[in-house]
Amino acid sequence: MSFPCPQDVCIYDTDSPQVQEQKYMEAINKHPERKDEYLLMLYFVYCEMKQREKAVACSEEALKITTNDAHRARAHYQLGNSYKYHDNYPLAIASYQRALDILPNDVGLIMDIGECYFNSKDYLKALDTYKKILVTVDKNGKIAELDYYQCAVSVYLAMKNEEQAIVCYEKMLAIEGNDPKLDTLRQLAAIHHQNCQYEKAKP
Repeated sequence: MSFPCPQDVCIYDTDSPQVQEQKYMEAINKHPERKDEYLLMLYFVYCEMKQREKAVACSEEALKITTNDAHRARAHYQLGNSYKYHDNYPLAIASYQRALDILPNDVGLIMDIGECYFNSKDYLKALDTYKKILVTVDKNGKIAELDYYQCAVSVYLAMKNEEQAIVCYEKMLAIEGNDPKLDTLRQLAAIHHQNCQYEKAKP
């Protein structure tokens, strides 16, 4: 999910987190009607400062006061990230799902939910989640097929299902067309080599 910095707050990458925190706090005092927006940006500042509890508090407060659906989705997403950071995958999934309910075409959120199931070793639910990518149309009217196969191949490899992993790699190569990624070729060749299919392993 993208979330641009508010234009009226001048934040530079070279600013220290402490300076950024001060600028956002000043912005909240100056523009209290936009407090939810600034709180959501403070989340990133506190994460960088390793102050995770403050980061979560910003998202939770923004969620309570916002009337903006995009900001509400961002708050749920941030909470999902915080839960995932602490390996609390059930709560992370619940938060990501709330964000996805607001932004149903956000492929990144689908991938985040699938990743949580994957990390929980619930591979079948991970696959079922990733398959939703194939029926999700982005703002350009396209389906992120490559994203699906990149996610699915990791699941199939974890399940030791090399046959389906090979199918995914071949689909990825077909999508990449005349400019295939070297990593895709290497991983597919590695599976063929492991299975002693040396001719197929050749570039």
